[in-house]
Amino acid sequence: MGYDPPHMSKPNSESTVSMELKILGQPIQLKTSGSAPFAREVLEVVSQRIQKAESRTKSKLAEHVVLLALLDLAEEHVRAKHQITDYQKKMESKAQELLTWISDLEQ
Repeated sequence: MGYDPPHMSKPNSESTVSMELKILGQPIQLKTSGSAPFAREVLEVVSQRIQKAESRTKSKLAEHVVLLALLDLAEEHVRAKHQITDYQKKMESKAQELLTWISDLEQ
């Protein structure tokens, strides 16, 4: 499979970063309003996921490779979301314990 690393153009006056990503020789033009370092980081994640997906599938279809990479990212996103929710619940419980403790001290 042919994966080419992303190419980034210089940001314009509106802080838009244009990027070109090639997957199996097909150029994809992307634009982001984020900073260049942020855009590079995003493209690096995408690049790594696509390379990983390419190594895990026998399919030569770009759509299959990209879909597999997308599913991997979605799974990671959902896991992270659940971890954050669990952490927030834990912190809320700790905060409630502290408020109860403070209230008991004041009485």
